[in-house]
Amino acid sequence: SFIPSRDAAVNAFINQIRAQFREEIDTTNLPGNLYVAMLLFNALHGISYATDANLPFGSGTIDEIKHPHQMLEHLKARISEGETTHAFGDCDDSTALYSSLLESSGIKTALIQLPGHVLMAFDLGDISIEQAQQVNLPDQFYQSINGQVWIPIETTLIKDGFTTAWKRGSEELLAVIDSVTVAEGWDKYGPGHPRGVAQKFFVAKSQIQKRMEADLTQPWLWEFLEPLLKIDN
Repeated sequence: SFIPSRDAAVNAFINQIRAQFREEIDTTNLPGNLYVAMLLFNALHGISYATDANLPFGSGTIDEIKHPHQMLEHLKARISEGETTHAFGDCDDSTALYSSLLESSGIKTALIQLPGHVLMAFDLGDISIEQAQQVNLPDQFYQSINGQVWIPIETTLIKDGFTTAWKRGSEELLAVIDSVTVAEGWDKYGPGHPRGVAQKFFVAKSQIQKRMEADLTQPWLWEFLEPLLKIDN
């Protein structure tokens, strides 16, 4: 598995972002899982989508997935060089990284299989489909997994922001083939082995705040949040 349960580099990144946003995390009116997922996604700005080079479709060649700590090291290098548009990583790489960040933050994740592609999703916070239906939560923006509400994310759109990635992920749900939670994968195959080392990541809080503010001004997001906030969980 390329999604480790405990990796020093992943944990270091999470801890540094949490330390910067401790007050906001403690005082937000948004569901905790949603706020932390949005925060970590926007902290990854600078990772752009790139298809794996020289791998013709149907060639039978195995896609070489980058480990989460490798993706973080690339991000750190881009930031230190003042470059935030360099493309690296494909959908497998970004999915493994983001899923690892959320799992290490205590947020359950899942992989959603599409034709020739993979989405990830995260648990919104033990909200049942029955609860969602009772408050008329817009069902085009979530996926039912094991009877719970999960939020689909198109991780190749990290550079475009959380709400854009969520909306694209929602649009792609029409082609779902199957889904499996990362926990189920770990039970079957074992968790990924941690490979990274703890290090400092210099991600400017002001840049993350600007992306968070852009997400929170999306009208469709509040159409989702208003009924969601009525659920007493």
